[in-house]
Amino acid sequence: MRTLERAFAIIRCFSPEQPSLTLQQIADRIGLAKSTAFRLVGALEQAGYLVRLPDLRYSLSLEFVRLAGIANRSLDVARLLRPVLEELAAATGENVTLNSVSGNERVCIDVARSKSPLIGVNKPGERVPLGLGAASMVLMAYLPERELQVVLPSAAKVAKCSAKELVSILATTRSQGYAVSHGGGVGGLTGLSTPIFASDGSVRYALTVVVPTARAKGRVASLLVQARQASIAASHKLGGGCGRIGPIAAGAPREAATVH
Repeated sequence: MRTLERAFAIIRCFSPEQPSLTLQQIADRIGLAKSTAFRLVGALEQAGYLVRLPDLRYSLSLEFVRLAGIANRSLDVARLLRPVLEELAAATGENVTLNSVSGNERVCIDVARSKSPLIGVNKPGERVPLGLGAASMVLMAYLPERELQVVLPSAAKVAKCSAKELVSILATTRSQGYAVSHGGGVGGLTGLSTPIFASDGSVRYALTVVVPTARAKGRVASLLVQARQASIAASHKLGGGCGRIGPIAAGAPREAATVH
């Protein structure tokens, strides 16, 4: 069991920021003697999970691409996260949506409805241009830089602001780990959105509580805490860690990431 734990620790050493590592770096990261790390790395290489590059550094093999493809086909994200959405809707008494991004559009993946009917909540499968809705801001805030640059011009146009202003809003959104939008998506509705992290640290989904703006007064901070807790649970289901989601500060959210 200890050997297995160490093997998984080695695999988790790699990240998008550091896709290749030297043997010494691997040993240092998991706190092992270099000789022990050498044996484990050799076993993983022989099994086909690591490859040694020409510069003698190591990286994950394409075996993980094959495994990821199997996981993507077998896991229905909407069904997997449905219990989280339903629990949040029951706890808040408000509608909750699961959203993703496709090109320059926000896609509604699923909706958990509260007992109070709410006009204007997206239906599963609906697509809207990325803009200043809470889910849109969270999804754009965590896009890789190259992808963000592609969607930025159209999103800024929808948001009726400059690309520079939108980048500033997204930077604040990412810094505080949430977005609040009063009418930025649909007039009269407030959206409170938090990111869902995958195992590689990426964010392709956002959890959003949707509430009539008149009913949101005095509740924003508490709703954000509940949304954050739900995002942690959802991230765990996707293999992500809760440590990536920062705490919600007491009091009102920062205005820079709140759209009126």
